[in-house]
Amino acid sequence: MDKSSSRIIKSASAFLAVLIIVVAIVLINQKLRADERHEAALKETINYNEAYDARLQKFSSFADEKFALRCMDVEKRDADYARCVSEQYGSVHVSMWNIDALDENTYPNLFGYSIIYPQYEYKTPMELREYLGYITDSGNELSHVYINIDPYILENNYKEAVFYDENPRPFEEYIHSEILQLFNDNPKVSFELFLPARPVSYWATLPVEEYNEVMDRWYVFLMYLHWCPNVIVRYLGDQEWLVANDYNYESPERFTDEVMTTAYLYLYAYEEYEVNAPELKQKKGAIDKYIRKEKNGDYNVCDLSGKKIVFMGDSLFDYVKLDSASISGVVKRMTGAECYNFAISGTCASAIDKYGFTGIANATAMKSAMDFESRYQREAKRFSADYKEGDDVVFVILYGMNDYFSNVPITEDDIVETPADGSGAEDSEEDDGAVKVVFSADDTFTRSMRYGIESLKKAYPQASIIVMSPYMIGIKKGGKEPYAQSGRTLPEYIKVLEKLSSTENVEYYDLYSEGPINKDNTDMYLVDGLHTREAGVFVLGDNISRQIQEILRNK
Repeated sequence: MDKSSSRIIKSASAFLAVLIIVVAIVLINQKLRADERHEAALKETINYNEAYDARLQKFSSFADEKFALRCMDVEKRDADYARCVSEQYGSVHVSMWNIDALDENTYPNLFGYSIIYPQYEYKTPMELREYLGYITDSGNELSHVYINIDPYILENNYKEAVFYDENPRPFEEYIHSEILQLFNDNPKVSFELFLPARPVSYWATLPVEEYNEVMDRWYVFLMYLHWCPNVIVRYLGDQEWLVANDYNYESPERFTDEVMTTAYLYLYAYEEYEVNAPELKQKKGAIDKYIRKEKNGDYNVCDLSGKKIVFMGDSLFDYVKLDSASISGVVKRMTGAECYNFAISGTCASAIDKYGFTGIANATAMKSAMDFESRYQREAKRFSADYKEGDDVVFVILYGMNDYFSNVPITEDDIVETPADGSGAEDSEEDDGAVKVVFSADDTFTRSMRYGIESLKKAYPQASIIVMSPYMIGIKKGGKEPYAQSGRTLPEYIKVLEKLSSTENVEYYDLYSEGPINKDNTDMYLVDGLHTREAGVFVLGDNISRQIQEILRNK
């Protein structure tokens, strides 16, 4: 072989060797890149799972079951679907939470149409779309569809549901093409959406970025709904009386059953709780303020844990029947004390009233409960069971309003024969059959209050007793006009309370002159010029908590 051929062979061999090396390098690089992609995908999956687990841990505290798809109760959901297509109804309420707190038999009497509550709490927008499809295609003539919805959780669940899809649709696209389109396809149906009213204590635990993200997602969702004229969104989350009281909640997502019923009635009935996207931003401003108060400890006025506070009075303490949202419930939230509500609506301090202060004080002194089926009896029995000799007890007593309305004589000098309606004996010259009430010296406001206070002092010598006046009212010029002809004014009854507290050496607080309700805000806090709205209960509970703290501190 000549030298030329040998060089050609050597060059070809060298080229082939280089080519093999290059191909090997390429293959190795591809393998490395594939490994990197696999490792990145694995890392992404691990990160996703870690993030998912973190979300799962966070949201699992909201309820007994976790929010994730893996917890789906298919059997219950399918039973709901069957019910949606087989029953006759005029309205439906589907929910992401708290559906078991509702009684569908209550609302026909209130709103005039039948309603069903599917019992499965849907988790994803796909499930919501299925529910709405079954409902709107059921053949029923629908007037309202109520939906409890959290767009933030709904979006998180949607992303989880489509995580492994090769070409998943964006959440916004799904909402527009499925949910909003269904709203628009049923223009005669009113779709009413309720956003969750979470407790301030929950919001305060979130990082600011996450809190803002949640509210932003709600805002964007409401912006979508701008194009659906038959959709109304309602929201109670800016109501301080509701969200600042942890005792209104079983968990951050779920109200207690009792509060839930009241919350729904508010949402169903009052247009003032309707909200659009710009209004949501305004309401967020209120929530921001509550969060600052929570972080500053304003909703934990003082630590009175270990004390037992017993409230005695009339409807001024008893009007709001919700235990957690009553004045005693708010005081419990603010102080940590165990609270008992012995108040009975419509009662007087006067001994003429069997269930008034004299009767309640006498039964309490005997460590028993009067035979009166009410919250009072339940609370009195609970106190009797809880009380042990030497316990730190505080009695908070508020009477006088019904004595004023009933024209109860303040002293023996005021005693006259009075019709049961309190209109004054001189108004009824003829015997018209009205039942007459004849007061004795023991029935006067002064004597009755003194008897009740002394009974409690004797039975509980170590207890603190705080007498409070009625608060400012919005009728009869704040009670400065006699309620009955020839009767006394409310301030005259209040003056007796102040004087008696001094002579009996018990504490006194003038809610009428110094409390949070005054002549300028009675419309805001009182529902009828007399009884408190929930907002009024909350400000009174806050104020009374601070007064109890101050009184006990200075005692």
